Amino acid sequence: MNTPVLLIVYNRLNTTRQVLDKIREAGPTAIYVAGDGPKPGNSGDQDKVKKVRQYILENIDWPAEVYTLFQEENLGVKHAVSKALEWFFSFEEKGIILEDDCLPSSSFFNYCEELLSFYENDDRVGMITGRNELGTYHSNNDDYFLSTRAFIWGWATWKNRIECLDINIAPKITFRDVFALFRNTSSFLEFVYRMKNIQQLKQNTVDTWDYQWSIGLLLNSKFTIVPKKNMIKNIGFGEASTHTFQSSTDTVELFGDFKKIKHPGKLSIEKKFTNKTIKKHTGGLLRSLVPGFAVKFVRYFK
Repeated sequence: MNTPVLLIVYNRLNTTRQVLDKIREAGPTAIYVAGDGPKPGNSGDQDKVKKVRQYILENIDWPAEVYTLFQEENLGVKHAVSKALEWFFSFEEKGIILEDDCLPSSSFFNYCEELLSFYENDDRVGMITGRNELGTYHSNNDDYFLSTRAFIWGWATWKNRIECLDINIAPKITFRDVFALFRNTSSFLEFVYRMKNIQQLKQNTVDTWDYQWSIGLLLNSKFTIVPKKNMIKNIGFGEASTHTFQSSTDTVELFGDFKKIKHPGKLSIEKKFTNKTIKKHTGGLLRSLVPGFAVKFVRYFK
């Protein structure tokens, strides 16, 4: 496979091993590995981080150019991932991104490679994901569609799209940006959800980069290609995870492979799909989101 892969790791050897095995099957000619540093004063974390890095370097055993960005200090998810993406795309024009807990199906790599080429000059497409949060969804016989949500459990994009990522975007949001978000989201529920994300970023209550990525894409009218069948299984749920500790397992099934991709005659946004995924994520608690949102919306620009 000629498309480069960025693998983002940390301290979980078991999940890293499984994801690397899948990457080995694809055999990319270039692999970039980025890892955050261990937490300070935590000898156990230092040992885990060291073992992951050592395993990676010893087990990329196919013909490939190998590049590493191993942080000495712990930057946290927001800065570690954003710096990894910036580093990766300083060398590559396009590529596939996997974290150490995102296990892809065998066809994920070919799917990304084909669509990266197919939509390279279509500015409406901001990224390609292998994750279908509902397991399966399709309103026709095509193999993929567009969503206004950016699903980052196994994805691919281009250098000129990654420029939409600004991890410090929240305080820069203007009234005009709010209207752009309202125009480009799939529903009022999604709009409220995104405004809540912005508020969380402003208050620094979340250590993340993907909220900023999603918001940046929407502000630039760029959307996400989603496969009709899920191609990514998150194997990092549980106590050792960063953001998925609330559950013990990923309940979304990993489906089979594409033998040949059926491209849609017209690539369109499936608003119903996006709304269903947000209801799944929030519990459909629109009533609980709206009161807080209304107050924050009024205060936001004071």
